[in-house]
Amino acid sequence: MKTIVNLDVRLNALGHRNWVILADAAYPQQCATGIETLVAHAPHLDVLAELVEGFDRAPHLRPVACIDAELGFLRDDDIPGVEDMRESIRKKLSSFQIEETPHEEILENMSVAASVYKVLVVKTPCLIPYSSVFFRLECGYWGDEQEKALRARLETWWQQ
Repeated sequence: MKTIVNLDVRLNALGHRNWVILADAAYPQQCATGIETLVAHAPHLDVLAELVEGFDRAPHLRPVACIDAELGFLRDDDIPGVEDMRESIRKKLSSFQIEETPHEEILENMSVAASVYKVLVVKTPCLIPYSSVFFRLECGYWGDEQEKALRARLETWWQQ
């Protein structure tokens, strides 16, 4: 089921330092000019699967999935269905690097990036708190170790 219009086109336009957010229903609409909000009228996990498939077709991107640390502490006694949701999110993200971070810290990191870089928010009707998934996009064909090696060579060159 396609719920995100022109997903491949949107992902092809994004790159290193952009963010894509799969948001639950309570996620606020933000007013920064670089933030685009889409409403997906489909189940949260279906939209997550669509995003994962889209990332698989975008070799220039290496998404790092940031999930709210709070999600790990919620129980079905708190909100029915949260334990299955948490397990399903983890399963769908099994091929990704996952960072668990407090919600407010993720929002702060994303907001700093949004002051300069594009953020795509895909909002679903999900009513489970802390179920949003934040994808910080890294370069898919250039990794952290390669960048460190390049910086070391540049440092040597600058010191000459």
